[in-house]
Amino acid sequence: MAGKSLIQQAAAKTATGMQATTTTMSAAGKQSVSAILNGILDGEGYRKRIDEILGKRAPQFISSVVTMAANDTMLSKVVASAPQTIITSALKAAALDLPIDPALGTAYVVAFKNAVKGPDGKPVKNEQGYNVTRDEATLVVG
Repeated sequence: MAGKSLIQQAAAKTATGMQATTTTMSAAGKQSVSAILNGILDGEGYRKRIDEILGKRAPQFISSVVTMAANDTMLSKVVASAPQTIITSALKAAALDLPIDPALGTAYVVAFKNAVKGPDGKPVKNEQGYNVTRDEATLVVG
């Protein structure tokens, strides 16, 4: 995947269902998380949907999603493997009019390891016969 931007690499890995490698997020990594999420929000039609749901509150919502993911180590790992799950989980909370700020305790975007499924719906196995997993985000209502 040489020559592609981080956003294109993340989208390609997500689209093919491959498990992405996880890296330790440092201060520079947090900037990458922000850049990846902002790029996806601008490039994949999410911005229009967010504007439809939230109206004038859309910029504040986008800022809170990016900040939440950049400040949570587990969600930062999700950005590498399935960033769209963070956005869709946050949109579900927005549709229910629930703030996703963990301090408020009304809704949480939580990272889980889920099995990667093939086109037939069965879990994908690695060379050793174990299920291939990836980090994904899910909405949990408090």
